[in-house]
Formats: sequence, structure tokens, C-alpha cells
Amino acid sequence: MTYATTYATSIDAAFTSRVFMAIRECGRDIINEDPGTANHANRILLAKIVVAHTSDWVAVFAARLAELGLTTASTDADLKTAGSSVWDAMVTEAYWS
Repeated sequence: MTYATTYATSIDAAFTSRVFMAIRECGRDIINEDPGTANHANRILLAKIVVAHTSDWVAVFAARLAELGLTTASTDADLKTAGSSVWDAMVTEAYWS
């Protein structure tokens, strides 16, 4: 995808509304994950913030998922899988890491 297409996808209302739900679900899953999971303390910190303030984070996650090539044609399962797969990277890039 071109930068223009990636950006257009990342701000598409249909895409962002689905990303919103996917990252909330990812966050809830992480809150309930095994405390022995690698990087759990930081993962759960971001998860609690994302679940409580999803609207503040949807643009960041939508951009990341669009950069990975996900589109409005991607399935809900694809969005959740991708959201989960980038979680540690998002934690690493966060200011508290």
C-alpha cells in the first residue's frame, strides 16, 4: 500500500470502529493473562489504559495495523490477531518503558 492508502485506511470510520473493538478485546485478554507472561507488568499497564480510554488509542493502533497491510476488508479475527501481535511493540514505544 502507498502512504496515502495506508493513511486513508487508518482514518476510515469503518476500519477504526472495528480496530476500537479489537484493541478493547485485546486489552481485556491481556488484563486476564497469566502474570508469568513476559513483559506482563508493562503489557497490563497499557491494557488498562487502552480499555479505559480506547478512544484515545484507536488512532495509534489503527495506523499501526494499516501499516501492516490490514484494511477494511480484513476480518475481525485478523484485526484482533494483529492487535495482539503489536501489543509488545506498542508497550516498548510507550513513554513509561
